[in-house]
Amino acid sequence: MLSSFTGVSKFGRRVILGLPNPILTLDAIDYTGSGTTWPADVGSNGTLQNTPTYTAASPTYFSFDGVNETATTPDLT
Repeated sequence: MLSSFTGVSKFGRRVILGLPNPILTLDAIDYTGSGTTWPADVGSNGTLQNTPTYTAASPTYFSFDGVNETATTPDLT
């Protein structure tokens, strides 16, 4: 089992772990546009680190620099 997840991809709209029964589902469309919490549809909320760029216009997504901008989640059990 995973104890955490860290995403560092260049572009991220949706993160799904554990198909066919997801333990984590994050979608950029659920982000409020401010703050560090990325609400989860399934599992623990993500925490945005070092201010990845958020694009609200369709298609909604995050841009991560691949260096230190990340989305992390605790306790994926």
